[in-house]
Amino acid sequence: MNLDAYDRKILFALDQNARESYIQLAKKSGLSKDSVKYRINNYLKNSLLGGFYALIDSSKLGYYAFRVYFLFKNTTHKDEKIILEYLKNQKRVFYLFRVEGNFDVGLGYFAKSLKEFSDFITQFGNKFSKVEIFKEELFVSLYHFDRNYLINKKRIQIPKEILQEPREIKLDKIDLELLKMISNNARIKIIDMCEKLNLTSKAVIYRLKNLEKNKVIIGYKAKLNLEKINYSMYKTDFIIRNKKIIKDVESYILQLPNIIHMEKVLGGLDLEFDIECRNYKEFKKILDDIKEHFGREIEKISYYRTTEIIKTTYFPEK
Repeated sequence: MNLDAYDRKILFALDQNARESYIQLAKKSGLSKDSVKYRINNYLKNSLLGGFYALIDSSKLGYYAFRVYFLFKNTTHKDEKIILEYLKNQKRVFYLFRVEGNFDVGLGYFAKSLKEFSDFITQFGNKFSKVEIFKEELFVSLYHFDRNYLINKKRIQIPKEILQEPREIKLDKIDLELLKMISNNARIKIIDMCEKLNLTSKAVIYRLKNLEKNKVIIGYKAKLNLEKINYSMYKTDFIIRNKKIIKDVESYILQLPNIIHMEKVLGGLDLEFDIECRNYKEFKKILDDIKEHFGREIEKISYYRTTEIIKTTYFPEK
């Protein structure tokens, strides 16, 4: 799909806050409310957008977050489809993607304890002998950034941080049901939540605001289908020679408009970023720019291209 300036403004606004009203989106894009509504319906119809989700800090629900990379061994397309469908249907799998590189698939998994995660890995390995676990890691934190490249704007905003050290806060059944409801439908109307929760609009809005205030809900994002706009995501890792300048390198990289995630894992590399860009040439240009500033201090850069994002949801269902 070819995006015009209006499309880019709408998509950027939705990426900043997917719950904004059509009127708010109209003001930001310079279009009428009806035009904005028509375009968004078109994005969904043409699969440019796969929906909208809430960024939920699962650590506030008492969960650890793990990352797993694995390889397929002697598999057919049918074998791989079965394995991926199994993982997609696992309620604790919050992120699932295919890649080109040293491994084939990456996933994120929520668990209340290390044993719970270990049991999942054991069960998964026993069920599918054609899978070889490549790497297992524990998230320290994950940062989400807005897609500033859509409007060619340098980044100045504070990132949205999730997946931290578990520190469970008290939530009742209604709060959890609301989180479940909004996790994969961030634009759900208040009136629909009222009907499903059997609450007044005032009560629903209060609970929603409270979850945002306590940073259980960090934000609302759009599921952008990069393939539709000929973009790719490159997961990029840095090993820095001089550890004293890691913060300087990080600060420089984070202001680049194509950076959308920064990940920190226990025992991981010095810096990990996800970069979205049109093609390898543009990606290489971004790396060359970083090397121009810090090349003598960067010991190694490794990367792999994400070919498909299969699942994204940040609510850990039981």
